[in-house]
Formats: sequence, structure tokens, C-alpha cells
Amino acid sequence: MATGGYFGYGPGSSAFGLMITPNYVDDGYFIRDELSYVRLTNFSSGFGQNATSPDQIRDIVETGFWF
Repeated sequence: MATGGYFGYGPGSSAFGLMITPNYVDDGYFIRDELSYVRLTNFSSGFGQNATSPDQIRDIVETGFWF
């Protein structure tokens, strides 16, 4: 947990984050999924179109070859 105006969400804001990153590798090929969740408390500027949401979920898929 981070506190003290965490990355521009306002004075006294706090954030809790959780990330899960499973990987699959077969020879030189890999695929990885990064799923993350962030919850803000005591924020003045949050997530969403109106910056009023305290929650954000992100999902990123990466794939490629190791050389």
C-alpha cells in the first residue's frame, strides 16, 4: 500500500495493487498475461471518464520469441 498523494490522486490518497503474471514458454516462444487491479482510497482524482471511480482493472498480453 502506498500513501501520501500517491502518483497524483490527491493529498492523503492511498492505493492498493495486486498483479498476477502467468507465463507459458515453449522452446523460444513465450506468451505472458499481466492482469492487475488497483483500488484507491481518500482520492480526489480517480479512474474512469469522470475520474470518480476508485477501481481499475488492466489486462495486457505479451507474446514473442526469445533469442
